[in-house]
Amino acid sequence: MKNYIRTLLIVIMTLTTVCAFSEDVKRIDELTFTDEQINSVLKIVAEIFQVTMVPDKDIEGRVTRYFRNTTIEETLSLLLEPLGFTYRVNGSIYFIIKKKNFKVLYDELASSYILEADNSLVSEIIDEFSSVSKQTFIHKGNSNDRVTIRIYNKKLDELVKLLAKSIDYELLKIDNGTIFSKKEEPLSLIGMDGKNVKTILEGAEDTITVKFVNQSTKDLLLLLFNKFNKEFMLLSNSSANIPYLDIKSISFTDLLLTLCEHSGQSYTYNDGKYYIYDSISPKMINRLRESYSFQLRNLNSRSFPTLIPSNIIPPSSYKIQEQLNSVTLYGSPSEIDYFTTIIKKVEERMDDYKYVFFQLKYKSVKEIKNILPEQYKSLQIQIFEENNTFYMYLNSYDEKNIRALINEIDVIPDEYVYKLKYLKPDDVIKSMLPEYIDKKNIYLITNDASLVFRGNVDMKNRLFKYLDVLDVAPPVIRYQLLIVEYIKSKLFKLNWGVGMQPITNGIGDIFKMNKTGVFDKGDLINVNFDIPTVFGVYFSVMLEEQLKESKAKIQMSTEVYGLSSESVTLANTKTIQFADTKKDENGNDVPFYSATTFGLNLEIKGRATSSDEIFLEVSTKISDEIESQGAGQPPNTSEKSVKNSIRTKSGKPIILGGLTNKKENLQNNVIPGLGHIPYIGNAFKTHNNTYSDSEFVIYIIPFINKTTEDIKNEQNKYVRNLYETFIEKN
Repeated sequence: MKNYIRTLLIVIMTLTTVCAFSEDVKRIDELTFTDEQINSVLKIVAEIFQVTMVPDKDIEGRVTRYFRNTTIEETLSLLLEPLGFTYRVNGSIYFIIKKKNFKVLYDELASSYILEADNSLVSEIIDEFSSVSKQTFIHKGNSNDRVTIRIYNKKLDELVKLLAKSIDYELLKIDNGTIFSKKEEPLSLIGMDGKNVKTILEGAEDTITVKFVNQSTKDLLLLLFNKFNKEFMLLSNSSANIPYLDIKSISFTDLLLTLCEHSGQSYTYNDGKYYIYDSISPKMINRLRESYSFQLRNLNSRSFPTLIPSNIIPPSSYKIQEQLNSVTLYGSPSEIDYFTTIIKKVEERMDDYKYVFFQLKYKSVKEIKNILPEQYKSLQIQIFEENNTFYMYLNSYDEKNIRALINEIDVIPDEYVYKLKYLKPDDVIKSMLPEYIDKKNIYLITNDASLVFRGNVDMKNRLFKYLDVLDVAPPVIRYQLLIVEYIKSKLFKLNWGVGMQPITNGIGDIFKMNKTGVFDKGDLINVNFDIPTVFGVYFSVMLEEQLKESKAKIQMSTEVYGLSSESVTLANTKTIQFADTKKDENGNDVPFYSATTFGLNLEIKGRATSSDEIFLEVSTKISDEIESQGAGQPPNTSEKSVKNSIRTKSGKPIILGGLTNKKENLQNNVIPGLGHIPYIGNAFKTHNNTYSDSEFVIYIIPFINKTTEDIKNEQNKYVRNLYETFIEKN
């Protein structure tokens, strides 16, 4: 049986000339996009694979891509991953989302999970647990908590426990799931009776002993007033949490002031009552801080923020006085001592520092931050693009290292020539270059359509490989075109001297048969459009009859060729010249001749796809003369246009309508002298007026012209599918 099938395949390889296509597209044979919006590209990919895609609201950007023989998964990966996006499939719907910096995977064979996270939000990881495992996990903690962790091949329970332990969380089991909760270590207080209490408030008004853990100022105020039987009115809802307080002896007034200032409140004592309200003065914690002015010697307002790490001296703890070249420090006495010690050490090392200028000859100064080693990237760099220079605040050692680096890299780059076969060099430079290529490193040679690239060999190989994919011959589309004007006319004929003449037609006259029953040769024999094959004999006979009776008129019948994604323009117009005047510089009328063109204009733009489909944009415009103004006068014209977007298979006809036109043709003849006699003159007049409504109908058949290589590839693909179906599966 297998030998028979192999023989059959050999015969097919020899004789087959056209490859069969599956109705359900599983791979893209060839597809190109140049500087297109990513959402538009996703829409076209969805139409090709006949699936639904839902992009997230923050999916945006422009892409240049070339796909060849890729599945939908491969296409989306190549399209989305370089932009930091990805996708997930729910049923038959593809959701396009931003790529996460972590992943949670489930291995069905091993029944185990994998977690990889790099500085990722804990809340997002826990949400992903729920999505992947189909179980309920709830995050109850700080929404800004992050974790870097890698866990492989663990059961779900083990994975969850390891994650919770690494971030100091605890797991709380509930009926339908698990809660990740941040651990809290509450402190306990021992009261006078030896039992745990939340608050200790004892003593007289002038010697109060107070001790509590994690209490709100609002609750403490209520406790304080009730303890000493004070009347009060709480006019503010402000409250703050105090983690811990332990004071052996404090007066009622000082304790009240401490609680109010911590919560941003103040009070007034009037007529034996305390009134608590919001305060506009700074909190007590700020009043307890000190300030200190430090005179800078080697540091200044520019170098201080870069040379003093922000994690050592926070920016909120100092303010630089530029005119005095000094810094004012804020903090506790111990903090200020620590800050001044750090600044003095930095100042001592800055004796050798100065501003150093660097001039680049070949490299762009905008690239300098990417070129410098990591230890220098955090320093302030001032760039001057107009003369390609920059300066930094450096000591002699760092200056020597940077100058050595610049001498090594700032050299004349190598040049490589790429000759384009099909693409236009201007289009490539304008919109087709990949993001990693700087346009300043490329220039074109117009006389032989070549691009010259300046750079290293690796970048050159990467660019040339990319251009090899893009610079291919676009498909050719052949359009068979027929435009018919269908006319519905009304005749108003008044001739007092002529009677009615009846018109009769037999069945042979209607269908233009001769006495033997054979169709006569008609107008369709010269039409460059295979009407009987495409639309059938009945349609052909009816159109022939309408042409004979002037109820239809062929405006255009032709066959044209165009490149994929390029426009083809056709016109059937006439031009009328007329005289007109214009004002010269002295205000005098100067005669000149002008012209106006009207008629039928057609523009077709087709784009061929790998699935043997064609996307068409057809723009039709018709203009006509409404009323002639006489010889040499500009005519009055009307204009109508229609634009259609269609998708069709190669070789399938398309019929487009919608362009209508109205015409009037008035012909009145009068016998001189006699025709102007009242009443009697009507016998010497003839009226032959025609009123017509017409509609233009466009018949288009697009064909994708396949090259010999395309047909050969289709044959190989067809044979390969047969081999996989009948031999590999058996």
